[in-house]
Amino acid sequence: MKKLLAAVCFIVFNLHAISIEDAIQQTKNPRSSNAWITYDASAMAAHRAGRLNRQLEKLNKKTGVEFAIIFKKNLPVESAKDYAHQIFNTWKIGNRETNTGLLLVVLVDQRQWAFEVGYGLEAALPDSFTGSLGRNTMAPEFRRGDYYKGIADAIGEIEKKIDATPKEELGAKAPFQLAIGKATYNLRDIVFIFAHIAIFLVVVFFVLQTAFKPNSLEKAKTIHLFFMQLFVAAIGIVLSFFYTSWFFKSFFLAGEIIAMVIMHQTWDETTESPVSLSALYLVLFAFTAIAVIVPVFRLWHNPAEYYAAIPFLIFAILIFPIYFWALRAIRRGKHICEKCKNLMELQSEEKEDTWLKKYQIAEEKLKSVDYDVWVCRKCEYIRIEPYIHAGAYDKCPQCSAMAFRFVENKVLTPATYSSSGTGVEIYKCSYCRKQENRHYTIPQKTRSSSSSSGYSSGGGSSYSSSSSSSSGSSYSSSSSSGSSFGGGSSGGGGSSGSW
Repeated sequence: MKKLLAAVCFIVFNLHAISIEDAIQQTKNPRSSNAWITYDASAMAAHRAGRLNRQLEKLNKKTGVEFAIIFKKNLPVESAKDYAHQIFNTWKIGNRETNTGLLLVVLVDQRQWAFEVGYGLEAALPDSFTGSLGRNTMAPEFRRGDYYKGIADAIGEIEKKIDATPKEELGAKAPFQLAIGKATYNLRDIVFIFAHIAIFLVVVFFVLQTAFKPNSLEKAKTIHLFFMQLFVAAIGIVLSFFYTSWFFKSFFLAGEIIAMVIMHQTWDETTESPVSLSALYLVLFAFTAIAVIVPVFRLWHNPAEYYAAIPFLIFAILIFPIYFWALRAIRRGKHICEKCKNLMELQSEEKEDTWLKKYQIAEEKLKSVDYDVWVCRKCEYIRIEPYIHAGAYDKCPQCSAMAFRFVENKVLTPATYSSSGTGVEIYKCSYCRKQENRHYTIPQKTRSSSSSSGYSSGGGSSYSSSSSSSSGSSYSSSSSSGSSFGGGSSGGGGSSGSW
């Protein structure tokens, strides 16, 4: 249960990460139209967006600062700041050498604003300044519904602050950067990547240490555990290359460690039940499918940015065939008798039934357990090793055979709007025929009240999420490239709030 809960939390958080990635894909990069602002036409008039863009263009030509604005009715994100940090480093706002980039995100329906400040502007625009700007300059105008004035006034205040800042305090390199292909990783990125690699290497050490032990069922179980942990560690390394937010990186690292500890503590219990093994594989599959959506999408569209992650992604994929090869080598390799230290002989499927009990033969027919029978050539000592297969069967409470499974769900009394109902889940053992009925209560029906599927803005109208944005008309190009920003980065500086 602990493992399942941890995995569910991990998956839920990945869904949150994917929602941010989805929001990024919904957001048009304004530089593709030689503009600095991307906005929803339903939220701001084109002529007002044009005025803001001219302010930003003037600021860029005057100071070299790349100031981008995202003004949206609604985006599928919970935190405007997390989204701002992620998209800032995805678009790489600011000059690559000076990191003088700035981003303002305004989400109307969520009533959230967020500033993301590049490394080179942190001295000129500290968190206290951007926080005060959001609370005291923008928020009052936003409450009145005048988004244009709030943003225009904020741009004016930022321009004054930059003008008042000595030139030697403008511009700064990231604390440490390492370029691999077209990707640039700062010190924090590298620390998280190497933390995942360190965990991976520790697990590799235990795998190699276990590989030299005598072949046995316990060795196979241990190798199984370590390969599952290797897979989790490999996925963790891959994710560390793709998510720029320190919050995501910290969560993935902590979640990886917690998952490994829980797997280690509950492994014996997990490998003794086909149902538990199935649950583990299902959780791992669901987590992997969700976690790799973002990496695969980015690799597909821009592989040069993520060259460094490709070897780890390939290894993560190869872990399972390597594991199955290792398991076969353990099961079919030399087995030493613990009594006389001589070689033991593996019995064929036809011969092994001589030493198996009736319920064990039944388990093999159901494919819930596969038994290996080893007989010592000298002292005739017999060792029976049960290998549990993932599946729907569990241990029967009466005969203990792995032949107990859910067979039917019956509704005895349907639920109504005035009372709850009842039902029964029927479980049967395929070996001893024991039947167990597990009764449950069906919640009383409730009448759904009609409600809007979107969010209401201050004007009272309801809107759904908009996936299209309009940058209005095209504007003259600035000193930056007309199709992209300058390659800057942010370490998470800035502030956020609501109104």
